[in-house]
Amino acid sequence: MDAAGMLELLPLIVGAPGGVARVRRLVLDLAFRGRLTPLHAVGTVDDALASIAKCRGQLPGADSGRITYEGGLPFSVPEAWVWRPLRDVGAVVGGATPPTGVAGYFDEKPGHVWLTPADMRKHRRGKFIDRGDRYLTSQGAKACSAQRMPAGSVVFSSRAPIGHVAIAACELRTNQGFKSVVPYSMAMSDFVYWYLCHAAPRIDAMATGTTFKEVSGGFMSGYPIPVPPIETQAQIVQQIESLLKLCDQLDAALARRDNAQTRIAIALGRALSDV
Repeated sequence: MDAAGMLELLPLIVGAPGGVARVRRLVLDLAFRGRLTPLHAVGTVDDALASIAKCRGQLPGADSGRITYEGGLPFSVPEAWVWRPLRDVGAVVGGATPPTGVAGYFDEKPGHVWLTPADMRKHRRGKFIDRGDRYLTSQGAKACSAQRMPAGSVVFSSRAPIGHVAIAACELRTNQGFKSVVPYSMAMSDFVYWYLCHAAPRIDAMATGTTFKEVSGGFMSGYPIPVPPIETQAQIVQQIESLLKLCDQLDAALARRDNAQTRIAIALGRALSDV
C-alpha cells in the first residue's frame, strides 16, 4: 500500500494491531521523500554540502575508500536534494572489546562509557544514550582499539541485532558490534539519526553472514543518504519529532483503552463465575 492509501485508511490502520507502529514508519517514509516539507526551501543543497566540507577533516578516521554499496537508491527524492554515501556526511566508526578475562579492564562504576548491542536492546531512554551496563577502565580503554566518539555521534548496531540507533549524549566507545556515524557537521546529528532509524529495516534485510547477520564498515560507508538543504534538514527533524510525539500520545490512549477493556473483562468473568 502506498502512502496515499495509508493516509486514506488511517483511522482503520490506527485501530488495528501494530497500527501505530505502521504510522510511525509512514511518517519517516514521507519525511525522507520530501513530502512533509516545502519543496522550495531557504538555501540550496550546495550550501549543505559546503557546510559538510568545511567541517570535514577535523575528525580522524574518515573512510576514504571507494563506494561499495551496490543496492541502488532506496527511493526518489525532490530534485533539489542530492544522494551521497554516508561516508560523505560522517566518519563511519567501528568498535572493539578488550580481553574479557582481565577483570581490571571493566567496571560497573562510571568510567569510560562503552556500549554493546545488548545495551542498545535494553535502551529505553529516548534517542540519546549515555551509558551501558559496564564501563571500561582507563586500562581497558588502552587495551583495545575502540575509538572515542564525541557527543552527537550516531551509534548504530551492526549485528546481534542490526538497526538499533541512538545519539551519544557524551563521549563514548562501542564494541565491534557497531558501525556508527560521527557527522562531520554535528548540526546533522538528528537528521542522520532519524534517517538511520528509517533505513534500519532495509539495511538489516541486506545484511549477510552465516553464524549471524552483520553489515560491514564498507557497506555502511557506501550506504546512500539523501542530503537536502540545511533549512530543510531542520524542518524534517522538527516534523518527524512532532508527528511521532502524537503517535506516542495515541499509543498511550490506546493502552488506556485496552487496560479499561481488560478490567471490564476481568470483572465480567468474576461476576459470571459467581452465577
